[in-house]
Parts: sequence; C-alpha cells; structure tokens
Amino acid sequence: MRWRSRVPLPLLADPHRYRPCARTLRRGGPLHASWRALFRRHFPVLLDHERERAEAAGEDPHANRSKREHAASIFLPHLDAVGDTDVLRLCLAREDALQAAGIADAFALAKARANDGAFDLLPGVLAELDALPPERRLAQAVTNALAGNVYDLGAEATIAMHDAGDAGFGAVRGRLRPRPWFVDGLDGFVGGGPWRKAILLVDNAGPDLVLGVIPLAGELLRGGAEVVLAANARPSLNDVTAAELPGLLERAAAADPRIAAARTQNRLRSADSGNDAPLIDLSAVSPALAAEACDADLLVLVGMGRGFESNRLAGFTCDALKICMLKDPLVAGEVGAEVFDLVARWEPA
Repeated sequence: MRWRSRVPLPLLADPHRYRPCARTLRRGGPLHASWRALFRRHFPVLLDHERERAEAAGEDPHANRSKREHAASIFLPHLDAVGDTDVLRLCLAREDALQAAGIADAFALAKARANDGAFDLLPGVLAELDALPPERRLAQAVTNALAGNVYDLGAEATIAMHDAGDAGFGAVRGRLRPRPWFVDGLDGFVGGGPWRKAILLVDNAGPDLVLGVIPLAGELLRGGAEVVLAANARPSLNDVTAAELPGLLERAAAADPRIAAARTQNRLRSADSGNDAPLIDLSAVSPALAAEACDADLLVLVGMGRGFESNRLAGFTCDALKICMLKDPLVAGEVGAEVFDLVARWEPA
C-alpha cells in the first residue's frame, strides 16, 4: 500500500504524458515470463539477507522464519497471478509483501557493512580528486560513480561478483569499459554548468553512495552549486534511505572539510524522495522533494533503476544526467547493450 501524499516532480517536461516505465510487460509474452522468473529467483536471496540480519541482531529465529515464510506466501502467488504489469509495479508488490510480513529492512546488515568499508576508502578517493587538474575532476567523479554503482544486490551479475569477492571499488574501477561508453555524454556534462542547484536521486548504500555520489556532490559544491541528495522514503533492496542519509553525510563531513563546510552552510542536504522502490515514479514524489526541485537547474538520476529501467525516456525542464552501469541482461538486451556497459546520458535543458 502506498502510504504518503505524492505530487509530480516540477522538473518533468511533460507531466501529462509521463510514464515511468516505457515498456508494459504483457501477460503471456516472453518478457513478462522472464521478469517474473527473475523476481522469483531473487526473492530467496533477499530472504537470506533478512535471515542473516535477524541472526546478527539476536532475534528469535522461529519468529523470523515465520516472517520470511509469510512474505513468500504473499509475493510468490502474486507473481503467478499478475497480469499486464511493469518492473516498477513488480518492485512495489515485492516491497509491500515484505512490509506486510513485518520485514522492515532485509538488507540493513549488508548496507551497514558496505558503508563501513566504503568510508575507510573515502579519504583516499577524495584525495585523488583533489590531486587532479580542475578540468579533470568532474569527469573522474562521474567515473567513480559508475564504479560505485556495482554495489547492487538486486542484480544477479553483481551479486555473483560480490559472492566471489570480486567487487572491490578499485578493482571494479580498473575494469570499467573504456570510453566511449554505450551512452557517453560525459563531455557534454563536464562542459555544462555552472549550476546553481543540483538534485541527485541516489541509489545504493555503500560504495555507490559513499565513493560515487558523495564525491560527485563534492565536485558540484566546488563548482558553486547547492546539492540535495534525495533517497527512498522506506527501505528497498540495498538502497540508501532518507532516514540513513543525514548520518552518512555527517560521516562524510568528518572526512572532508569542504563537505563539512557545506553541511554547516546547508549547501549539502538530504531529502525524502517519497519513493519506496529501486525504480522511481517522478509523477509521485514527496512534497519536500518537489519543493527542493522548483529552483534546481540540474537533475542527476543515479543507477539503473532510477535513470534507465524507469525514466529512460523522461524529459526535464532542466539539465539532466542519467548515469548507471547496466547490470541485468534483460535491461541491457532491451537496447542492444551488454551487461556491465556504462551509461552517462546527458540531456541539456
């Protein structure tokens, strides 16, 4: 059940024709079957994270098993019965099943561990950026954000990398596909601006936020912009939440005087997006995010869910950058790409 009042993002160029997902999954069609199969395969992985979290928290194992079984009893029959749908609606049905079963944040332990590991690396990443010539910093910050985006525990390819211990930030960054990327508007973005105010729709916790988004925000701050990081209203997979963001930004401020100064001056702040899925419907965001967006002249959509699975075709009244690593063969195959191809779609106003 959706649970907050929502309003359209005022930056949408054509809110009346806007659709978050460009493709409808028609029941009986091959994509409908493939996406249902993917969600079915991933659900036990999600429940394993919940079991691990509960064990670490010392919760009663029998009670937690009952919650997990209850969630499966809601969501798996839904997958069997669902008619025409899209990926966003499948995500929302999964999150609703978890909430109904009393599973608030299955990935809480995984996120905390990933955040701790990423903060250990943050001073070095910021020092690397500081050491670069000014004209190279923004491009490197985007590259870092693409490398950090591999911390996605909702995609089978990246889950396999993490299970194999092959998803360290430095190693992933060293293996990124060379430019030109599958969609490569990086030069246009670097040559744009300066911007007064940037809204960043953030994605995953851990390296994605800490080593990707926060340093990118730092470069935008260095260029004179105010920066607002907008995160999910409630947990979904390993995405960072609005409740977690202030504490994470304070940890970043402790590692960097520029970030600390921006926090003190309220030039770097967080917002609740009103969203509760890995994809986002920009016709239904929180009033707080809508108010922040009214005077923004840059929108950055971070991650495959927010800027590619949803909103790939969305247009905006301000400059927009959509950045992600394509980590799912169904998503990549839809546009003739390969898994781990990179997207930096630059759409000037």
